[in-house]
Amino acid sequence: MKDKIVLVYYIGVKKIEKQYLNDFLTQVRNSIAHDRDDSVDEFFIPTFETDETRIECINPVLLSEEKYAEVEKTLAEMREKMEKVIENYSKK
Repeated sequence: MKDKIVLVYYIGVKKIEKQYLNDFLTQVRNSIAHDRDDSVDEFFIPTFETDETRIECINPVLLSEEKYAEVEKTLAEMREKMEKVIENYSKK
């Protein structure tokens, strides 16, 4: 389905202590996630090498069907990896 805009939030967590990482990322996600219809997918990716945060927007109208499928697959993989990272860091 090629009608959703994808927002990717890269959250800089370099200065966040490991024991606070899960709470921090949950708070960030809850405070900026949008309650709207299904026209937007949002992904939150922690970046450990920087404390800078950035947002990227992928507009599916500008992508070919093949590229859009590739983006969807990559974002699903990133979401899964992020959840594992959060889980692993909160255990430490």
